[in-house]
Amino acid sequence: MSSSSGGLSGPNNIRSRVGGLSDRHVRWLLMLPLLLLVFMSLYPTLSALYMSLHQWEGAIPERPFIGLENYERLLTADERFGNGMVITLIILGVNLILQMVLGLSLALLFSGEFWGKKVLTTVFLIPVMISPVVVGFTARMAFVNEFGFVAETVNWIFQLEPGLAWLSDPFWAKVVVIVADTWQWTPFVFLILLSGLASLPQEPYEAAQVDGASAWQAFWHLTLPQMRYILLVVLLIRGLDLLKLFDVVMLSTAAGPGTATETISVYIYQLAFRYWSFGYAAAASFLLLIVVIVVATLLIRMIGGVSEE
Repeated sequence: MSSSSGGLSGPNNIRSRVGGLSDRHVRWLLMLPLLLLVFMSLYPTLSALYMSLHQWEGAIPERPFIGLENYERLLTADERFGNGMVITLIILGVNLILQMVLGLSLALLFSGEFWGKKVLTTVFLIPVMISPVVVGFTARMAFVNEFGFVAETVNWIFQLEPGLAWLSDPFWAKVVVIVADTWQWTPFVFLILLSGLASLPQEPYEAAQVDGASAWQAFWHLTLPQMRYILLVVLLIRGLDLLKLFDVVMLSTAAGPGTATETISVYIYQLAFRYWSFGYAAAASFLLLIVVIVVATLLIRMIGGVSEE
């Protein structure tokens, strides 16, 4: 039956309308969140790039164009920038090793069934739900020699008199930051790896048990190869997070003593909001962004290579 003259068109010519809007208008409305997200990401990035190419000081109204001088100064003449990168990489490397080893060990321990497993799992996950600001402040209170419960406990166990200078010694201050971050984020690693272990097929383990393989052999030749993809994903997530470590450092050691625990994120913050050198801070931020992109690209390629095997 053909369409009548009462204003109705045929089925192939009907245009869907929402609130009186045509398909074209609806499509643009649905794209608005994406366009807004692109604008909110692109505009600050381009603005910071423009700022990094100028001598942009908070107390000086003139902002002359200086090209790549800020980048050159950071890479060739700024010892604090190099120190910040080294400190960041040290904390990143040690934290990744500790968190991966502890997280995997806990995941293997909790992969079996035992009484109280659900309660203990919930308890272990509590640190992840605590704000990093609270974790940093708690770490500072815990390691103060006068009344910190961790400092007092260590001094009592090892009979140290006087006690360790946790917050005033460059080495022990790094230990405080590493312990605080490891305490908070090891449960996150544990949860992801525990989920990964639960998804592994059981047939290879049953075959290995029949063949007389030991628990260590099964772990080395079955568990680790099957968990490579998940391990790399966890490394990517935690590695990128540690590259911008800020809260715990500022609240626990205040980047001290001196610059002993001053990560690159803390240094960029100091440049922008203490010295009001916005152009220089923007340049440092872009150099950090390049490092993040390189690390993320390498890990993503490794993940892609593993997934294709």
